[in-house]
Amino acid sequence: MPKLNVALLWHMHQPCYRIPDSRVFRLPWVRLHGLKDYYDMPALGLKYPEIQMTYNLVPGLLEQLQDYTSGRATDQHFLISQKPAADLSEEDRCFILKDFYMANWTHMVEPYPRYLELLEKRGRHFHPAGLPKISQRFSKQDILDLTVWFNLVWIDPLHFEERPELAKLKAKGRNFTPEERDWLLKQQMEILAAIIPVYQKAWDQKAIEVSTSQFYHPILPLLCDTEIARECMPGARLPRRFQYPSDAREQVASGLDYMENLFGRRPKGFWPSEGSVSEEAVKLIQDAGIRWLGTDEGIWEQSLGKAGRHKDDPYEAGAFYRSHQWEGAPDVRLFFRDHQLSDLIGFAYSGWDGEAAAKDMVGRLEQKAGLLGDRAQSSIVPVMLDGENAWECYPQDGHVFLNSLYSQLAQSKKLNCCTFSQYLEQNPEPGIMKKIFPGSWINHDFHIWIGQEEDNLAWNALLEARQEIERREAELSPEVKQEVFK
Repeated sequence: MPKLNVALLWHMHQPCYRIPDSRVFRLPWVRLHGLKDYYDMPALGLKYPEIQMTYNLVPGLLEQLQDYTSGRATDQHFLISQKPAADLSEEDRCFILKDFYMANWTHMVEPYPRYLELLEKRGRHFHPAGLPKISQRFSKQDILDLTVWFNLVWIDPLHFEERPELAKLKAKGRNFTPEERDWLLKQQMEILAAIIPVYQKAWDQKAIEVSTSQFYHPILPLLCDTEIARECMPGARLPRRFQYPSDAREQVASGLDYMENLFGRRPKGFWPSEGSVSEEAVKLIQDAGIRWLGTDEGIWEQSLGKAGRHKDDPYEAGAFYRSHQWEGAPDVRLFFRDHQLSDLIGFAYSGWDGEAAAKDMVGRLEQKAGLLGDRAQSSIVPVMLDGENAWECYPQDGHVFLNSLYSQLAQSKKLNCCTFSQYLEQNPEPGIMKKIFPGSWINHDFHIWIGQEEDNLAWNALLEARQEIERREAELSPEVKQEVFK
């Protein structure tokens, strides 16, 4: 029987944590998710060559990874982790006690007796003003053990399999030495340095597809024109009009240029940040040479004037599960993610048994294959979601679920797991769209980024800064302009 195409897209992203005139990032999430997610996600998938997936890499994330491994930047949590216990100030110790339990307690703290012991010693609930007194209960060895455990639990299980000395350190459990801490931090930099090469090699071998986003992950439709929010948020109070499509175009172009310089090729696919689209944004993405882009099914429903698609209707399924062509940008194909399936992975399955969750997902997909019948081979089910944020809520960082999911997809006689470009190579007939409703993957609008008082203040401040640049543009050197637009 014809197989239904399934396309998994894992979106790898972080905002820019760089502080002007400082080499210390605001927050450590690039490093921590780099240790836990950005390497193991493709590495796990490559164990199943029968299925191929798409990894969306945001240039701003890759740039920050390179900042770490080149020594151009670090973060405060890493700097304090390096300090000898004797050199820690009271402020440092309070920082450690506040932030070094910054992990999912159920899956990343409670399974480890010493880490849990140190959590209970601080207390699960505390007032920051009480930390100086609490810190007096912690010996130098307690602080050292806490530092090591915080830096251990953010490392993905795959690295403990590939690096036996890491597993040995974890098994020791307590009474770590300063030399062991220093060695662990060095291992972290080696792990971060291995991330980009694993994507490079897999992409070169056509084992995966790499897509990308605009460089620093801004909301493209709002950069083009904040007034577009009135269409999807008619009752919102908006800031003064910010209308700089040239800035949006530059974000797309600079992202593609960065990817070409880093990987030697330009991606064909694009995930606009937060799945945010508008007709103007789609046009400029097409003009940049992109072949396909992804967004959410809510955009499809609103664009077609539907209150909600009927998921058990074969005709509706045939209309939705395909590539789409908007008349205003005929050279780029749009894919709309199945919101329910994507959110099951992102928000629901973490509370299930991993194998049962994978079986449920594959069962739902195979039901859709049956629903589509003879049209399955020309249809595609897009499942798109963040590739890093969900896994700390899963046992074993999602490995049981992912391995079971990939194994069952590979064995399914009803499903074909492919990339979006592979699907388009079949030259499927697209659905034709006369309109693209503006919005994001969250409630098909932009309420997260505009309309609230603090958001509007930020947009107004950005507008004032942008206008000042225009007034002084003739005075700025090319180097200063480039730095300003970062």
